[in-house]
Amino acid sequence: TSESQERMLLIVAPASVGQLEKICAKHGLACSEIGRVTEGGELAVSDSGRECARMPAGVVANAPLLDRRASRPAYLDEIARAPLPGPAPGGDYSPSLLALLGSPNIASAESVYSQYDHEVGIRTVVRPGLDAAVLRLDNGRYASLVMDGNPSHCYVDPRAGAAGCFEEACRNTACVGARPIGMVDHLQFGSPEDAGIFWTFLESLGGISEYAEKMGIPCVGGKVSFYNETPSGPIKPTPVIGIVGLAERAPREPGILEGNVIIAVGATHAELGGSEYYARICRTDAGRCPQVDIAASQSGIDAVLALRDKGIARAVHDCSRGGLAVAISEMCIGAGRGCSVSVSEAPGAGGLDADAALYSETHSRYLVAVDAGDAARAIEAASGCGAEAAAVGEFGGAQISLDHGGRAAASVDLAEAARLWRTSLGEMAHG
Repeated sequence: TSESQERMLLIVAPASVGQLEKICAKHGLACSEIGRVTEGGELAVSDSGRECARMPAGVVANAPLLDRRASRPAYLDEIARAPLPGPAPGGDYSPSLLALLGSPNIASAESVYSQYDHEVGIRTVVRPGLDAAVLRLDNGRYASLVMDGNPSHCYVDPRAGAAGCFEEACRNTACVGARPIGMVDHLQFGSPEDAGIFWTFLESLGGISEYAEKMGIPCVGGKVSFYNETPSGPIKPTPVIGIVGLAERAPREPGILEGNVIIAVGATHAELGGSEYYARICRTDAGRCPQVDIAASQSGIDAVLALRDKGIARAVHDCSRGGLAVAISEMCIGAGRGCSVSVSEAPGAGGLDADAALYSETHSRYLVAVDAGDAARAIEAASGCGAEAAAVGEFGGAQISLDHGGRAAASVDLAEAARLWRTSLGEMAHG
């Protein structure tokens, strides 16, 4: 009954057992034969020659389903009634931008992943820390790997939130030039005996399965973990989605230069519910959770892959936690260059309030850095894939300067922003 991790069962032809043993030995893995497939439709388990169990295999393969109670939890009605926060004092969002860059859900996780070997087999082409990691395959192709989750979105809207986790992982896959080809999930919830929690579980399953079916991405494995609770209560609904992508060539990342133009791909909507801005700055769960638009998702992925294939994109980054403001800041930090950006020029953002234009976490959005002479061609290529796109600013200087409707919305020192983003999580963990 041990639940030790990192174990697998394989069924192989008898003639292939020797080859499998050689493969395992090559990678330092122990393996042993523990059974054989038999006729008769029964599963027999023994230990040291003593039979421990015998039952019809159909019971194991098609166990009876529990008919648990499920009902919409009352807290969702409280969220729907909660008032929305007002604008920042004086319209200055500089303090909130710095606070978000230091948030544990946004700040660099290098202090965590740098403790582990991420170059086993010397296959790593793109290391952790960007949108997705990329490995070189023996057949000359490249595989991308990424995992995403967002319990804040899933708490506000379990169905849309779970689909959004899936969509975000697909966005990150496209950012490194790969197309999603398969997914695994890890579904973490509180007690299924609670009707409200079980309802959020079923809703999350619905969101994941609907997105998988419509996008044609198969689920090849997964795990469910229930009873995740503490004395203060259950965890929020936390589905985590892992995506494997496939690329025909290694990702080309020339890097961001002074004067490069920033192209925003995908429309922004007023979707601050479950956002990092509302949670960290406004301390509320109010608002509408970002919804997944399948058509926008597909066109966005196609547009980004087209921009990479045509050699137009110098760098690509998706918009997720913290919205456009944080995504732009992260690109600036990575490039070591400031920027001057009008967030209201992004598709759909012109009619939004400043907080939504800056921090809405609408899905299916990307930022692409291009040479100034390629800006029009980039917009045309994205539009040809069905994605909205517009130039919103350029890189340069030592300030991250964001305006909205011609008025300054946030201006922060690049060095200070980089310091907070790079060090905050490590300082939280180690004091």
